[in-house]
Amino acid sequence: MSAPYSTDLLKKALATVEAGHSVTSVRHLFGIARRTLKSWRRPYRETGELAAKQGYQCGHSHKNTDWPAFPAFAETHGDKTQAEMAQL
Repeated sequence: MSAPYSTDLLKKALATVEAGHSVTSVRHLFGIARRTLKSWRRPYRETGELAAKQGYQCGHSHKNTDWPAFPAFAETHGDKTQAEMAQL
């Protein structure tokens, strides 16, 4: 997966499109895929926000609720398989 585009690049590209340049010329100028540029334009037009989404799912549903005790648990039961540790 490639690195995310910077917010500065996003602002410059959208400002160039809003100034009247075609999407094709802007995507060639900034090296951005057409689909990416269009996916930036829609939320910007609807909300006016440029920042990436935040606060959505961070990993899968975690079963462990006692993270401070986990290192000791892992040390004690390190000889077991992952499935056996999950049972415990």
